[in-house]
Amino acid sequence: MKSEERHQLQQNELADALGSGIQSITPYLRAIVIGVIGLIVIVFAYNFVSMRKQAHDATASLDFLLATSNEDPESFKRVSQDFADTMPGQWAQIAQADHNLGAGIESMFVDRDEATGFLEAATENYKSVLATAKDPLLKTRANLGLAKAYEAQGDLDQAIATYEIVADNTSSEALAEQAKERIRLLGTDDVRDFYTWFRENQPVSMASIAPGLPGLEDLPDGPTDGLPPAETPDLKDVEVSDAPEAEAKEEAAAAPKEEATEEPAKTE
Repeated sequence: MKSEERHQLQQNELADALGSGIQSITPYLRAIVIGVIGLIVIVFAYNFVSMRKQAHDATASLDFLLATSNEDPESFKRVSQDFADTMPGQWAQIAQADHNLGAGIESMFVDRDEATGFLEAATENYKSVLATAKDPLLKTRANLGLAKAYEAQGDLDQAIATYEIVADNTSSEALAEQAKERIRLLGTDDVRDFYTWFRENQPVSMASIAPGLPGLEDLPDGPTDGLPPAETPDLKDVEVSDAPEAEAKEEAAAAPKEEATEEPAKTE
């Protein structure tokens, strides 16, 4: 009986405590409800944004893969512009910069003005990636390309400084060794003299070269004395000798004639 009374007393105390608690928070109940609703909205918005970002990144990755398979510079440019805030978009800009760098280096031997345009575009592409990229590999890749662009333009001091950034900050031993080797070569007098000579000598325009083999008109004439005439003699002017045929007939007449002998018939 006492245990039942004790249990009843505990229930009454719990009810009183709950009642007091409810009364104490009643003035703040509206604020609490608004806070809970706000928290739910924030969680929902975060999930929605995360899902949209994942879809955005997935689309960027797919477009970058398609551009890579097509090897189309315009596709890389479109992906880099449409998804500039994503890693696939930044890698697409690296690919676009690499294309401009390669085209610029090739044009250095044909058209310096065209080469300058390509190399300046590549430089801007690499710098744009460096301004937004957070991934260490992306930064290293952009710095390496930027150093090559400076080198192609003949700015060797700036190229060395950028190669040093690659060598000091990359976690790839291969890239670090490549950068150090370029630093060593660009510091030699022979390489610097070559770049100076190459910058001062403009390539020969193909339009100024006459048709045919270049330099063919400068070759000396070959000797002609003692060479047989190139004309083929007319066959009717060639005397055909009958001597071999006559000699053959004489030899045939002088040869001894073999008489045929009959073998006697055998008798038993």
